[in-house]
Amino acid sequence: MAELSVVNIAPRVNAIDAFLERSDAVSDCNDYFFRDKICSREAEKIKEALLKNPMFQSSRARFTYDSRHMEIRITRDNPLINVTSLWFDIHRARWHEEGKLTPILSDAITTFCGVESKHSTSAYPETITSPNYCILPWSKTYPSIVIESAFTQPLAHLEHQKEIWKLATNGETKVVIFGKFSKSPRGTIMGDVYFHRMNDNGIATSSKYGIFPTPKTETPQFIRVSVGEIYGGTCPRSLDPDAELMLSISKLRSMCQKIIRGSGMIPDEI
Repeated sequence: MAELSVVNIAPRVNAIDAFLERSDAVSDCNDYFFRDKICSREAEKIKEALLKNPMFQSSRARFTYDSRHMEIRITRDNPLINVTSLWFDIHRARWHEEGKLTPILSDAITTFCGVESKHSTSAYPETITSPNYCILPWSKTYPSIVIESAFTQPLAHLEHQKEIWKLATNGETKVVIFGKFSKSPRGTIMGDVYFHRMNDNGIATSSKYGIFPTPKTETPQFIRVSVGEIYGGTCPRSLDPDAELMLSISKLRSMCQKIIRGSGMIPDEI
């Protein structure tokens, strides 16, 4: 049976190896690999094979297995994929400097890039996630804030990711943010950021903010998260759980523009 399993996963692993060997430049659009109709046993063996592959490690690729949809999803890092996470982390560092988040070690929050979470619920048995970025309070099992980013990955697949965080974290994940980029018919780069706020019964609010093309508005745009959401709902006594923390959309747009132009591409404008 062991030999049969190796034969069964070989075509999948070979296809992933070929994907990892391609250029990782933003403009070459080789950042996403997807296969469906994968059972959990096959997914586990594929993951074991990838962990032994130096290319998988050096490419900083992230592996997700969605047992509900029987999909494996692999995303490779590049500057455009990482910009939404970097943008959030810049704000997080400033909140710490301003004393809006506690420095007390027992109440600490930890940031991770590509950390693996295992989910085992009735909706998502044997599911594995590796988000682009997350905030994990020390007192929690799952991240409170999750950042997922995509370029060639379809938005529908990001929505599948969101469902995992909504239904398979025992309510511990409070906010999911997507950065989604794509090429326009003209070859320019479009972008949006999606903000999903969760409650114990699922999503409470969802909002979409345009990055490129730039919206025709003079009003500065901000995404607001609460201190309580950062800490996963259990806020340290020294902090106000309802206090709002601001994320600047114009800051994200400026960062994206530098990366897009630095990659030899052009941001989309009306």
